[in-house]
Amino acid sequence: MVLAIAVFAIALGVIASERVHRTAVALLGAALVVVSHTIDQEEAIAAVDFNTIGLLAGMMLIVRLTEPSGVYNYLAISASAIRKVATAIPIVSSPGCFWARVARRSLR
Repeated sequence: MVLAIAVFAIALGVIASERVHRTAVALLGAALVVVSHTIDQEEAIAAVDFNTIGLLAGMMLIVRLTEPSGVYNYLAISASAIRKVATAIPIVSSPGCFWARVARRSLR
């Protein structure tokens, strides 16, 4: 267990330093844990959630195919415009809410 934690911490540090490609580091760390018999191969394969892998692969495929259309740039620009409106709503409505509350207290 200590070896697995050490491999994880070292791999995380190397990935954070960005000196080696993260895929290579992850594969090397996984191979090291399996070769050192910290976890056997059957347990390692059983721990993989293939539904999640399929979902991520499908999402990556869809993104790769729709990226040239510019739809993500359009969505980013639209979200920025919506954010400006969404930020203005509380600023505009706050004084009205404040005075409505003051009026309600004065009626008591």
